[in-house]
Amino acid sequence: MNRFAAALILMVLMPGPGHAAGIASLEIPADANGPAIKAMMWTPCAAAPENIALGGQFTLPGVRNCPIEADTLPLIVFSHGFGGSAIGHHDTAEVLADAGFAVVALNHPFDSDSNIRLSNAAAALTARPQDVKRVIDYMLGVSPIAAKLDARRIGFFGFSRGGYTGLMLAGAAPDYPFWPPLWLLFHASALWGPAPVQPTNDPRIKAFVIADPVTVFPGPENLRAVTAPIQMWASHEGGGRA
Repeated sequence: MNRFAAALILMVLMPGPGHAAGIASLEIPADANGPAIKAMMWTPCAAAPENIALGGQFTLPGVRNCPIEADTLPLIVFSHGFGGSAIGHHDTAEVLADAGFAVVALNHPFDSDSNIRLSNAAAALTARPQDVKRVIDYMLGVSPIAAKLDARRIGFFGFSRGGYTGLMLAGAAPDYPFWPPLWLLFHASALWGPAPVQPTNDPRIKAFVIADPVTVFPGPENLRAVTAPIQMWASHEGGGRA
């Protein structure tokens, strides 16, 4: 399934050839729009991958801080689901980096495995699109590879709440009361976080792969403003519930 997502974005954004995946840790500084964001980056790399320890017994294949030889790399941003993390879809990131993309996967500050206590707060949903926009701003502005990126070719992959995030960035208009758990969540926002924000699209993102999105877009009217190419997945067991 992850290779299928990679194939879609490859066809839409048409990158050049790549090699093994370089890997690096990033931190997007806190600013007026939100707290610091931790992220992982995968890039094309000519060196042979090694097993990189990330703490505990978990390792990923790759090359730390591998020099990037190519220019004008397409950029893909990954958004994880409820209680997920930046490395949750590392296999897809590795495939894309091997194919010539730069991939950045973020930990959403209010909604990741490192801060699960805030995952049921309203801010865990409302801040997500802004998190992605801040990551793109950073990558195109002051990141270590900013000069290597092609700002005209940006894609997105999101699962569950990450799928919701992508649809928001594509211009969808959510109907939070449509899903009872979210209705309760947002009506308790005075306790848990800020009130819902208006949908915010990002036209810099040219293609989306959305997997099992949280179901807050019940009808065609909620998706009327979406014009970017989207491939939508629905798993056999069903997802997008959290």
